[in-house]
Order: sequence, then structure tokens, then C-alpha cells
Amino acid sequence: MIKGIDISHWNSIANVGPYYASDFVIVKASEGKTYRDPMMKTHAQNAKQAGAEIGFYHYARPELNGPEEEVNNFIYQVNRYLGSCVLALDWEGEALKQPIEWARR
Repeated sequence: MIKGIDISHWNSIANVGPYYASDFVIVKASEGKTYRDPMMKTHAQNAKQAGAEIGFYHYARPELNGPEEEVNNFIYQVNRYLGSCVLALDWEGEALKQPIEWARR
């Protein structure tokens, strides 16, 4: 079994457990068209130092923005990691009320 966590600025090591207990860590990178998680680089560095594989996620806000605006924010934030990480779209909350075509675009 592989074990992993997702983490953002809302979490600290104290409330998600140590990185070394995870095989992978998915780190929040961005949200909407402008927000960038201030803890992204710290969480990514700590996860890599602990030997965990890393990925990044973008929290979609399709009720507020177009997908092109949001993907630009996400790619800007994770650009230096491209090719060595997994990318994910967090589709929850208000996004669940929106057409999935937004994510496909």
C-alpha cells in the first residue's frame, strides 16, 4: 500500500503527520486566477527532502473565472517542477455545480 497526503497553507506538519510517513505529497499550488499558496515551496522542499514523490494541485473556481485564466496561474506557480511532478485539478465545492466542460477546456 502506498500512503500520501495533500497539504496546503492550512496545514502544518503537526496536524498532517510527518512527511517521511508518506510515499507522496500533493501540495496546493494555486486557486482561481490569482491566488498562490504561500507554503507551496516549503511543503514541496520538505516532502522531497523526506524522500516523498510530489505533485501539485490547483483549486478550481469555475464559478468565478475562465479555465485559461486559472491554468495560467497554476502553470506560473509550478513551472519549475514541470516534468518531475504530478499535476491535479481540485474540483469540489462550488465547482461541482459547474459543467465539467470547464475542466476539459
